[in-house]
Amino acid sequence: MEIKKVESGKEQYVKILSIAEPSRELMDIYLNECDLFVLFDEGNEPIGAAAVIVSEDGAECELKNISIISKKQGKGYGRLVLEYLFTYYKKAGYSAIFAGAAKLNTSCMEFYTHCGFYYSYTVEGFYVEDYPRPILEDRARAEDVLYFKKDL
Repeated sequence: MEIKKVESGKEQYVKILSIAEPSRELMDIYLNECDLFVLFDEGNEPIGAAAVIVSEDGAECELKNISIISKKQGKGYGRLVLEYLFTYYKKAGYSAIFAGAAKLNTSCMEFYTHCGFYYSYTVEGFYVEDYPRPILEDRARAEDVLYFKKDL
Protein backbone atom coordinates (compact mmCIF):
# COMPACT_ATOMS: atom_id res chain seq x y z
CA MET A 1 0.00 0.00 0.00
CA GLU A 2 1.15 3.49 -0.79
CA ILE A 3 -0.41 6.90 -0.20
CA LYS A 4 0.51 9.66 -2.63
CA LYS A 5 -0.35 13.35 -2.65
CA VAL A 6 -1.82 14.19 -6.05
CA GLU A 7 -0.99 17.62 -7.42
CA SER A 8 -2.54 17.35 -10.90
CA GLY A 9 -5.07 15.13 -12.63
CA LYS A 10 -7.37 15.13 -9.61
CA GLU A 11 -10.41 14.61 -11.85
CA GLN A 12 -9.45 10.97 -12.44
CA TYR A 13 -10.29 10.23 -8.77
CA VAL A 14 -13.82 11.70 -8.82
CA LYS A 15 -15.39 8.23 -9.01
CA ILE A 16 -13.72 7.20 -5.75
CA LEU A 17 -14.51 10.52 -4.06
CA SER A 18 -18.17 10.24 -5.10
CA ILE A 19 -18.54 7.29 -2.71
CA ALA A 20 -18.61 9.81 0.16
CA GLU A 21 -19.73 12.97 -1.66
CA PRO A 22 -23.10 12.72 -3.40
CA SER A 23 -22.95 16.25 -4.82
CA ARG A 24 -20.67 16.63 -7.82
CA GLU A 25 -21.32 20.37 -7.69
CA LEU A 26 -19.92 20.65 -4.17
CA MET A 27 -17.07 18.28 -4.93
CA ASP A 28 -16.05 20.52 -7.82
CA ILE A 29 -15.84 23.46 -5.41
CA TYR A 30 -13.27 21.82 -3.13
CA LEU A 31 -11.53 19.48 -5.57
CA ASN A 32 -9.33 22.11 -7.19
CA GLU A 33 -8.26 23.77 -3.94
CA CYS A 34 -7.85 20.69 -1.76
CA ASP A 35 -4.87 18.57 -0.92
CA LEU A 36 -5.75 15.22 -2.46
CA PHE A 37 -4.24 11.98 -1.20
CA VAL A 38 -4.79 8.67 -2.97
CA LEU A 39 -4.28 5.19 -1.52
CA PHE A 40 -2.90 2.69 -4.04
CA ASP A 41 -2.84 -1.08 -3.59
CA GLU A 42 0.12 -3.33 -4.42
CA GLY A 43 -0.89 -3.34 -8.08
CA ASN A 44 -0.83 0.48 -8.14
CA GLU A 45 -4.63 0.62 -8.44
CA PRO A 46 -6.35 3.44 -6.54
CA ILE A 47 -8.56 2.05 -3.78
CA GLY A 48 -9.16 5.16 -1.68
CA ALA A 49 -8.83 8.91 -1.55
CA ALA A 50 -9.00 11.79 0.89
CA ALA A 51 -9.51 15.49 0.23
CA VAL A 52 -8.34 18.05 2.79
CA ILE A 53 -8.82 21.81 2.82
CA VAL A 54 -6.25 23.79 4.78
CA SER A 55 -6.96 27.05 6.59
CA GLU A 56 -5.28 30.20 5.38
CA ASP A 57 -3.64 30.74 8.76
CA GLY A 58 -2.11 27.25 8.70
CA ALA A 59 -3.53 26.27 12.08
CA GLU A 60 -6.30 23.85 11.18
CA CYS A 61 -7.50 21.77 8.28
CA GLU A 62 -10.73 20.03 7.32
CA LEU A 63 -11.20 16.56 5.92
CA LYS A 64 -13.79 17.16 3.19
CA ASN A 65 -13.87 13.61 1.90
CA ILE A 66 -12.49 10.19 2.70
CA SER A 67 -13.54 7.31 0.48
CA ILE A 68 -12.50 3.69 0.17
CA ILE A 69 -13.89 1.52 -2.63
CA SER A 70 -16.64 -0.77 -1.37
CA LYS A 71 -14.81 -4.10 -1.71
CA LYS A 72 -11.95 -2.74 0.45
CA GLN A 73 -14.07 -1.11 3.18
CA GLY A 74 -13.91 -2.46 6.71
CA LYS A 75 -10.30 -3.63 6.34
CA GLY A 76 -8.54 -0.73 8.07
CA TYR A 77 -7.69 1.28 4.96
CA GLY A 78 -9.69 4.33 6.03
CA ARG A 79 -7.87 4.38 9.36
CA LEU A 80 -4.56 3.97 7.52
CA VAL A 81 -5.33 7.04 5.40
CA LEU A 82 -6.37 9.06 8.46
CA GLU A 83 -3.22 8.14 10.37
CA TYR A 84 -1.18 9.22 7.36
CA LEU A 85 -3.03 12.55 7.29
CA PHE A 86 -2.53 13.07 11.04
CA THR A 87 1.22 12.64 10.64
CA TYR A 88 1.41 14.70 7.43
CA TYR A 89 -0.44 17.72 8.82
CA LYS A 90 1.19 17.57 12.25
CA LYS A 91 4.62 17.70 10.56
CA ALA A 92 3.36 20.64 8.49
CA GLY A 93 2.56 22.52 11.70
CA TYR A 94 -1.21 22.15 11.87
CA SER A 95 -2.76 21.83 15.33
CA ALA A 96 -6.06 20.14 14.44
CA ILE A 97 -8.07 18.46 11.73
CA PHE A 98 -11.87 18.59 11.51
CA ALA A 99 -14.25 16.15 9.82
CA GLY A 100 -17.99 16.41 9.30
CA ALA A 101 -20.63 13.70 9.32
CA ALA A 102 -24.36 13.76 8.75
CA LYS A 103 -26.14 13.61 12.09
CA LEU A 104 -27.91 10.44 10.90
CA ASN A 105 -24.70 8.70 9.77
CA THR A 106 -23.83 6.83 12.95
CA SER A 107 -21.29 4.55 11.28
CA CYS A 108 -19.29 7.55 10.08
CA MET A 109 -19.43 9.19 13.51
CA GLU A 110 -18.31 5.94 15.14
CA PHE A 111 -15.44 5.67 12.65
CA TYR A 112 -14.22 9.19 13.44
CA THR A 113 -14.42 8.72 17.22
CA HIS A 114 -12.68 5.34 16.92
CA CYS A 115 -9.87 7.15 15.09
CA GLY A 116 -9.42 9.73 17.84
CA PHE A 117 -11.80 12.52 16.86
CA TYR A 118 -14.19 14.06 19.38
CA TYR A 119 -17.41 16.02 18.86
CA SER A 120 -16.80 19.73 18.32
CA TYR A 121 -19.93 21.48 16.98
CA THR A 122 -23.06 21.17 14.80
CA VAL A 123 -24.12 23.10 11.71
CA GLU A 124 -27.90 22.88 11.56
CA GLY A 125 -29.53 22.72 8.13
CA PHE A 126 -26.23 22.16 6.30
CA TYR A 127 -27.58 19.44 4.00
CA VAL A 128 -30.78 21.40 3.36
CA GLU A 129 -29.15 24.74 2.53
CA ASP A 130 -25.89 23.71 0.87
CA TYR A 131 -26.87 20.65 -1.18
CA PRO A 132 -28.82 20.93 -4.43
CA ARG A 133 -30.69 17.64 -3.79
CA PRO A 134 -31.82 15.93 -0.58
CA ILE A 135 -29.20 13.72 1.07
CA LEU A 136 -30.58 10.47 2.46
CA GLU A 137 -29.07 8.41 5.27
CA ASP A 138 -30.90 5.16 6.00
CA ARG A 139 -33.91 6.47 4.01
CA ALA A 140 -34.19 9.60 6.18
CA ARG A 141 -33.30 13.09 4.98
CA ALA A 142 -30.04 14.36 6.44
CA GLU A 143 -30.25 17.95 7.62
CA ASP A 144 -27.49 18.67 10.13
CA VAL A 145 -23.77 18.02 10.03
CA LEU A 146 -21.79 17.25 13.17
CA TYR A 147 -18.17 18.27 13.15
CA PHE A 148 -15.52 16.24 14.91
CA LYS A 149 -12.04 17.43 15.83
CA LYS A 150 -8.73 15.62 16.18
CA ASP A 151 -5.91 17.46 17.90
CA LEU A 152 -2.62 16.82 16.14
